[in-house]
Amino acid sequence: TGTLTLANPVLDDLSPVYVSTGATLNLTHASTDTISGLFIDGVQSPAGLYKAVGAGGDGTELAVLAGTGKLQVTTSGESFSSWMAGYTFDLGADVSAAGDADKDGVANLIEHVLGTAPNAASSGIASAGASSTSFTFTHPLNPAIVSGVTYGYQWSTDLAEWNTSGVANTGGVVVTIAPSAPVADVVTVAANVTTGTTTKLFTRIVATLAP
Repeated sequence: TGTLTLANPVLDDLSPVYVSTGATLNLTHASTDTISGLFIDGVQSPAGLYKAVGAGGDGTELAVLAGTGKLQVTTSGESFSSWMAGYTFDLGADVSAAGDADKDGVANLIEHVLGTAPNAASSGIASAGASSTSFTFTHPLNPAIVSGVTYGYQWSTDLAEWNTSGVANTGGVVVTIAPSAPVADVVTVAANVTTGTTTKLFTRIVATLAP
C-alpha cells in the first residue's frame, strides 16, 4: 500500500513489474523505462506505453502510476506457437491453445502461463489452505510469458457461473481474488468471500491468446 519512487529509468529491459492496487509506482524522471511485462494485481497488461493519470504525451493512463516517467511494455520475440514448437508431442496431440496435448487436464495455453511442460503431466493450482470464508492456493508462473498471452482469475460457487474478482454472482455472493508477486516463480493467491455466504468456492486461471 506504499509508494516506490524511481528517480531514474533503472528497470531492467527484460524484467516484469508487479504492482498491487493501493500501491503507487512513482516515476519522477521524465524518461520512458522499458520493461518486459506489467502485472497489476497479478493480471498482465498488454504491450504498450503506460503513464500516470493526467501525465502529458502518449500512453495509456494507469491509476497505479504517478510522476512524469512512463513504462514501455515490450512484445516478446517469441510467440505461443514457437514456444509449443520447442516441445515434442505424440502423434495426433492437440497442440492448439485450447488443446491439452499431454491430457493432464491443463490446457496448453495455461501450461504456458504456469511455465509447465505441455508434453508431460503436471499440476496447476495447489491448495494452500481454506476456511469458511476463504481459499488460498499457489501456482507456478512462467517468468517469460510471450506476447499476446494474458491471464487472470475467476471464481464460482457452482462450477456453472464464473465471475472475476469483486463481481457479484446471481446469488449476491462477492469474492475478491488477490495474487501475490511471484516468489521463486510461485504465486500465492487468496480468494476471500467478502459479501454473502457460500458452502462451496471454486477458482480457476483463465488465459487468452490474441489473434
